[in-house]
Amino acid sequence: EWLTTVPVYSRYLQVTEKGVYKVKVSNSNGCFAIFDFSVKSGITPEITKVISGDSFVEVVVKGGTQPYQYSMDGQKWQDSPRFSSLKSGRYMIYVKSQLNSCIGFGEATVIVVPNFISPNNDGKNDFFAIPFISDYPNATLVISDRHGKTIFSSVKENTMIWNGMYQKRPVPS
Repeated sequence: EWLTTVPVYSRYLQVTEKGVYKVKVSNSNGCFAIFDFSVKSGITPEITKVISGDSFVEVVVKGGTQPYQYSMDGQKWQDSPRFSSLKSGRYMIYVKSQLNSCIGFGEATVIVVPNFISPNNDGKNDFFAIPFISDYPNATLVISDRHGKTIFSSVKENTMIWNGMYQKRPVPS
């Protein structure tokens, strides 16, 4: 029996406010004991930094109560703040304190930079483009040949696609 303003006869009580609560535990012989316990507000952990690289993302967290757990779907949790083997895309990262389940979240963009181009007009890899580069408005794209000579550069988000040409001729592979 939960000794609340209106008694609740249940094994469980969902608490929505912090405070001191009492529970009365009894057996079939009429013996009972009363226990007091406190419910405190949890502190939600905060993602303060997102580190992303080629097919991974890692988060740095502060606040809340350690140890933390991390998730990309809010369902499957892991102890590591690093997620690997990711494809280019935008991801939601969730973090929770294991002790109080307060959940914080943040967004991360993973960019996997293509490492080849085959501009032969077959419809496959004819252009060099970096997926989700638009998430980085100050990005600069510079492509150099094997000798370090710049053969393509762009600072405008909508022109960061290279067709494999230099001075209107295909670049040799």
